[in-house]
Amino acid sequence: MAEIILYGIIGDSFDKLDARTVTEQIRASTGPLAVRINSPGGYVMEGLAIVQALRDYPSKVTIYIDGLAASMASVIAMVGAEIIMAESALMMVHKPWDSSIGNADDLRRDAAKLDRIEEQLIGIYAKRTGLPAARLATMLADETWMTPDEALAFGFVTSIAAPLQIAACAVRLAYGFRNTPATLRENHVPLPTPIPTPSPSDPVAIERGRVSGILAMAKHGISHEALNTMIQNGISIEAAREAVLNYLADQSDAANISHVFMPGGNQTLDNPQVYGAAVRDALVAKISGIPATGPAAEYQGMTVTDIARDYLSRLGVRDVLRMNPDRIINAAMSGSSKARANGWGLGSNVAGTHTTSDFPDLIGDAAEKYMIDRYKLQQSQLKKLARRRDHKDFLVHYGVQMGSWGALDTVNEAGEYKNRSVQTRKEGYRIQTFGNMFTVSRQMLVNDGMGALADILQVMAAGAAETEAALLAAIINSNLVLSDGTAWFHANHGNLASPGAALTIASLDQGRLTMRSQKDIGGTGLIDANPKYLLVPAALQTTAETLVASTISPTTTADVNPFAGKLEPISDPRLSSATAWYLFADPEFNPALQYSYLDGQENPFVDSREGWRVDGTEYKVRHDFGAGVMDYRLAWKNPGQA
Repeated sequence: MAEIILYGIIGDSFDKLDARTVTEQIRASTGPLAVRINSPGGYVMEGLAIVQALRDYPSKVTIYIDGLAASMASVIAMVGAEIIMAESALMMVHKPWDSSIGNADDLRRDAAKLDRIEEQLIGIYAKRTGLPAARLATMLADETWMTPDEALAFGFVTSIAAPLQIAACAVRLAYGFRNTPATLRENHVPLPTPIPTPSPSDPVAIERGRVSGILAMAKHGISHEALNTMIQNGISIEAAREAVLNYLADQSDAANISHVFMPGGNQTLDNPQVYGAAVRDALVAKISGIPATGPAAEYQGMTVTDIARDYLSRLGVRDVLRMNPDRIINAAMSGSSKARANGWGLGSNVAGTHTTSDFPDLIGDAAEKYMIDRYKLQQSQLKKLARRRDHKDFLVHYGVQMGSWGALDTVNEAGEYKNRSVQTRKEGYRIQTFGNMFTVSRQMLVNDGMGALADILQVMAAGAAETEAALLAAIINSNLVLSDGTAWFHANHGNLASPGAALTIASLDQGRLTMRSQKDIGGTGLIDANPKYLLVPAALQTTAETLVASTISPTTTADVNPFAGKLEPISDPRLSSATAWYLFADPEFNPALQYSYLDGQENPFVDSREGWRVDGTEYKVRHDFGAGVMDYRLAWKNPGQA
């Protein structure tokens, strides 16, 4: 006997229960067919397609309800020549529902459509059960839950089988079903672990059991504050369980997910968070020209117009299949779009979690992600020379060097600790804002011009990276005057070689010795800053890399190169001198330079607004960055040999 498993959400491609997949399985089967159901329901139109495929099947169809047959799953069950329900299973029937957006006429048309669908479902139930249409309409309106005995008595099933080890009812709370009989709630919902009933004569044990039972409900996501309030108010375990049931159902209702998404379980595209991430990643894949993976693969090969059409369809926008590409893009990108309805709007908060943004923001998120990826690939190595310290404002911030400290004093037995005066010297800088704008035009999206957008973002990413590199290079090239009135690299600072010399082991040795001999501000203690980086212009890159990498001195083959593997060469074409080279200490411990981002936002930020002067959406790229000199003693310059 062929077998088809309908465990999950009807119509969901992630569960492989979409109509196309299931009907293909049905048509590929031969001989008697068994269909096993454990489903909270799903999409009506997808389910009706499955119903019709089962009706058209040439051999006998036997339906097995292994766990839950709720909503659309119960409709599919009606097709079987035999409908066998496990003793532990449940069935539920209710009115179809949908979301609708628009004016009064739109809402009336959608309500009429739901009425026609309900009549069709009642007809399917009536054909199986023989119940009058009015009786079935009442059952649907009441959201009727049935045990196997009740389903058999009403004629929804033909027989009852032995129970299966399937958690049939444990999932229903995640779908907003609220009219479950109290007996079913008690018998089937796995809330707190049952507490042994204490003796009625032991009030202490009774209270301990009540408190323990209520606290055990924390595993359902209930805050300890709420549980403690129940305990303090003397709420019974039974009342607490009822409150938890209603709370969980309210959370599902508030999230507008009813019976199409199981939090923490089936992460489907009906979950706004999953959907938003999938669309963003699909757009990133289109921009970058690489295949989409994971949930985003659902949109592989689709144009931006196709993705926008799917987006609008999920929001309940009418007649999207009849819209031309221009109208679809206009509707999706409109700032007054219907995308802000039904918990899918920008900034809405559902059950403590943020849902996906409007379509322009999804475009913006994709653009930002792609740009950040490109930005990270293009960052300048000059940042290696500096220490990062972020700030929360645009004020001037100072790096403070402690001086005149030296070694700690010896403290004899019963001796006193002595105070030492601290001298400070300040160098300051502030964060600046850099940015530009670009427009994603209506024509670009209609034409699926993601390649053009990629070019724009590539330029923006390079611009952000260049902003940082140019600022750091300008600080080095300008040899700016520090707070003591002396240029950064100056003979008075002991960090400028005179005369200049070519890059050799001997000149490197001179620079290292000078840096290690530098003293603190008070002139009493050695800083002992070993150089870690060798900075050179592009003209000296090969010389520097050869010198640092070689284990043998290039000038004397019998001598070992003492700098081999001890200096990391960095070459930058922005350095204005073709001969000057520099040594820098490790900025983690001895920062000569420092750079900062605003409030830790290290990547370029993308914001958007609906275009007014242009057809499209304007996107603004902003980058907050600053850098400055911290200490002249931790770097050394050699002007080189002209």
